[in-house]
Amino acid sequence: MIEPVLGNVGSFASLAMDSANRVHLSYQDVASRTVNYATLTQTGWLTETVGAPDTLSLAIRNSIAVDAAGTPHIAYVSFVQQALIYAKRVNNVWVTETVASANEDFSFVLDKAGNPHIAYIESLSHHPIYAVRANNIWMTSTASSDAAAFISLALNPSNQPAIAYTNIDTGDLKLAQLSVPSTPTPTQTPTRTPTPTLSRFVFLPFVRKP
Repeated sequence: MIEPVLGNVGSFASLAMDSANRVHLSYQDVASRTVNYATLTQTGWLTETVGAPDTLSLAIRNSIAVDAAGTPHIAYVSFVQQALIYAKRVNNVWVTETVASANEDFSFVLDKAGNPHIAYIESLSHHPIYAVRANNIWMTSTASSDAAAFISLALNPSNQPAIAYTNIDTGDLKLAQLSVPSTPTPTQTPTRTPTPTLSRFVFLPFVRKP
């Protein structure tokens, strides 16, 4: 079954479904040049504007995810601000904040607690960067010194990130995973419990260009 949602809205759209099988969409509106949100209600499609108009772009990258409470979260690129923006719907109002200076490809996921994680490409260096929002602040880490494109992020069951990207210079497809210090064995007597670090990524053999 194919169901019409909206008319001519633009080039980018993202879809998520909550635990009640309710559909949530983010998309660009080509006429207003805004990122919009849409969800299907009993009376039809409800649409809302998420961010300010972006007069510099007709193709606004955006991605949506929904947490366990059914709250939508959206990440998108603003060419006017030259920034990666994160938005969350709070009390029927979209609250936005800047994640980083970046206007290229990115990948966005939520963990089980509803914390946003984003892998993105830094605008000047083109390095792949990992960012996570916890305790109301964004923490970032450079995943690689490569110049990257076509980035993708996933979390393992422990919420540790893995990032796949293409090296622009070599064409290689690479995989980076966050290195987590090992837990001491019972014979050791540590002075503190090791915690994950956002400063070290390790690289695994993946796919190389023939």
